[in-house]
Amino acid sequence: MRRLAIAALLVLAVVATVKPANASSCFAFNSFLDFGTIDMLSGTPHDTSDTTLLLCFRNNPTFMVRACVHMGYNQADATQRYMDNGSGDLLGFQIYKDAARTSVWGSADVPIPIYNTYGPVTLDFAPGTFIQLLPVYGRVFSGQPAVPQGTYTSGAAGTAIGFSVKSEEYPSAAAAASCNAITTNSFGHTSTARAAVQSTCNVTSTAMDFGIASTLTSAIDTSATIQVSCTAGASYFIALNGGNAGATDPTMRQMSLGAQNVTYGIYRNAARTQGWGSLVGTNTVAGSMGGSGINSHTAYGRVPAQATPGTGTYTDTIVVTLTY
Repeated sequence: MRRLAIAALLVLAVVATVKPANASSCFAFNSFLDFGTIDMLSGTPHDTSDTTLLLCFRNNPTFMVRACVHMGYNQADATQRYMDNGSGDLLGFQIYKDAARTSVWGSADVPIPIYNTYGPVTLDFAPGTFIQLLPVYGRVFSGQPAVPQGTYTSGAAGTAIGFSVKSEEYPSAAAAASCNAITTNSFGHTSTARAAVQSTCNVTSTAMDFGIASTLTSAIDTSATIQVSCTAGASYFIALNGGNAGATDPTMRQMSLGAQNVTYGIYRNAARTQGWGSLVGTNTVAGSMGGSGINSHTAYGRVPAQATPGTGTYTDTIVVTLTY
């Protein structure tokens, strides 16, 4: 009786280790999407890609394996995934199945409709095939000027993106189930993305037009707008040079027509008591970028009373320099 009991236990142990006939094991290396240093004011998306290695094993060497790679999400957002900088600031990006970046890489396992619609990546391994390279395509979206500079990653706590590989083996592709129906033999992995948002600024301005005057016996005032767009959190100075005449006094610039001139000034305040020049910290304008990504600054112009020169159009060119 003792020998029979031992034999029965051994039989049970052997039976417990046998896999089902359609069992398979597929593994993938973790993917890494490195976007490098990016300019969020460029107006264009930033793309990168990676290739991960997928390994599949089977019980029956004559069977094919269907591997389904489900890509998770890290925020309850139907349009994009996110990286963060560890301070709560988010940078939107997406992971795609195709190089054209039209098909989002989704999953049948997450409660986000767009990811369910696009679904996982399906890879079939023919009999005798164990390895396939799987491309991963990433895109950081444009139109995020309020994102502060810094390093962003999807590997930070709360933003890690998990993906799973589920697989089954079948006698033929025709007999294989769809990825939505394959729910066993799941192995988890992590997809990590990284981007360094650089501090960038751009500047534009409107013309300062004093209009038409018959005489210059009284002051003529006007204004122009200087717009600064920067990465959120950037600080800057706006300097205006002395114009074509190289004026060192910002209130004594000159518009010219041939050998004739009209004296004028550009000021930092509406009362026109503070000249706007090029000495940083002395007569320049300072600013810092909040969350909007655009700041507007008014340049106040004045032509003081002076002798009226000959008729014609008088012009000057001012160089706007933005230091940040």
